[in-house]
Amino acid sequence: MASGSHVDVNERRLRPIYDCLDNGNNKKAIQEAEKALKKHKDFQCAKVLKALALLRLGRHDESSVILDEIHSQHPTDEATLQVIFSVIS
Repeated sequence: MASGSHVDVNERRLRPIYDCLDNGNNKKAIQEAEKALKKHKDFQCAKVLKALALLRLGRHDESSVILDEIHSQHPTDEATLQVIFSVIS
């Protein structure tokens, strides 16, 4: 049960970021990702979503730094991996 509630908490933290990305509001998505990262600095999925928003804004260098950092950590979280694959393709 604890692991299920952990997933729910993460989904709740990511929802505003996904909503902003879906609406094309990339600057707000970055702000929401940074807000989530203030609470949990190692939240890989929030970092990857921030990288996606940066990429969409044409800030390729900043996005690459984040993606390289995540790649070096060998992520296994399914949500994180899905976002990474969407960024790559």
